[in-house]
Amino acid sequence: MYNSNYYDWYRQNDKLISDIEKAINGEYSAISCYAKLANMAPNQVEQK
Repeated sequence: MYNSNYYDWYRQNDKLISDIEKAINGEYSAISCYAKLANMAPNQVEQK
């Protein structure tokens, strides 16, 4: 039988992976939003 510490570690690892995935998706969404906003700017100076 497996030690219960293994399951605790596995659940923590699963949670960490989920948190990292959410953070990456959030960063991607922010970058995408900023790119769309930059493209809406009326001229090159304001796009930068």
